[in-house]
Amino acid sequence: MDKISGIYKIKCLKNEKIYIGSSFNIIKRIDNHFKKLKNKNHINRHLQASYDIYGEDNFTWEILEQCDVEFLLDREQFWMDKTKCYDRTLGFNNCMKSDRPSGYKHTEEAKLKISELKSGRKLSQEHIDKIAKSNTGKKRSEEYKRKMSESRLGEKNPMFGKKQDENHKAERMKNFLATPRWNKGLTKEEDPRLLKLAWWKGKIPPNALKCQLINKKTEEIWFADSLRKLADNCPLSLSTINRLKNNTCSDIIKQTYELKYEY
Repeated sequence: MDKISGIYKIKCLKNEKIYIGSSFNIIKRIDNHFKKLKNKNHINRHLQASYDIYGEDNFTWEILEQCDVEFLLDREQFWMDKTKCYDRTLGFNNCMKSDRPSGYKHTEEAKLKISELKSGRKLSQEHIDKIAKSNTGKKRSEEYKRKMSESRLGEKNPMFGKKQDENHKAERMKNFLATPRWNKGLTKEEDPRLLKLAWWKGKIPPNALKCQLINKKTEEIWFADSLRKLADNCPLSLSTINRLKNNTCSDIIKQTYELKYEY
């Protein structure tokens, strides 16, 4: 089914209370509502309580209005004001405004429960794998990188002006040393990853290849004993050079530069 953007209503037939919401994909949003209600983990505890008491058969939903995405919040507010669904005797909505939880405040007891639920929570390995997969290959624009950098400079940095307590440092070091090192007792013949450790000592790994980068347009040439050394001397970054090596860079780079190895 095609995406339907607009305002929807969920109604309990037993107590006549309603819930007003908006979405750019109403069908998917409604399906998500009822999945969470069935699993007893819906964020709206009033809606969840009524669902638990009366059951799925006593809940219906309908599309009140279809509208473009840019008008969703305005039209949702219109229907919320019209139905007074934020009045506890008439509806399930917690907030009085469609764009923010204005007029609604968590009680201290609720805040404590939320804190306890989130405390010590760990993501499942499946969830971690999904996050990793979604971020694989994602590229950030230079403007995005610049803004992220500026947002953490100086006093904006959460660690600005702070010093770690000596006891905290000692505890961190203790925990660090308690973790077995993966490379302890291994040789480069047993584990090829040890070859990369040469970078930490300022040396060139024995598996590095002498290479040269050629600018096809200006005929300028850069020589180096490894790709990393090449990146320090030429206009291209190491990641761009690696993409050029793997033939995954942009056509502009391919047309401008050529990478060669000296075996």
